[in-house]
Amino acid sequence: MPFQKGQSGNPGGRDKRKPISDMYRRIMADERRLRRFCMAQYRAAIKGDSVAAKDITDRLEGKPLQTMDFRDVTLEPDERKSAVLDILREGAQRIEKVQ
Repeated sequence: MPFQKGQSGNPGGRDKRKPISDMYRRIMADERRLRRFCMAQYRAAIKGDSVAAKDITDRLEGKPLQTMDFRDVTLEPDERKSAVLDILREGAQRIEKVQ
């Protein structure tokens, strides 16, 4: 059936339910479970689990913003790759200056 002009193909919108998040909220409502979970995440980060450390950092400080600046979108693929690498190098240099 073709879509009609001016009518949404998904009038109800995206499903608002988030069953996994809802389940975690119910589980973590118990303060003792929440504390155990946080301590397990902390211990994993201390032992070198970089994913656990990243999760903790993202929760405490927020995920870093990532922006891309394509000043010339008419570049050929190889030139575009080089331009992206230049932008990444600039970003890395800025980070090094801050640290």
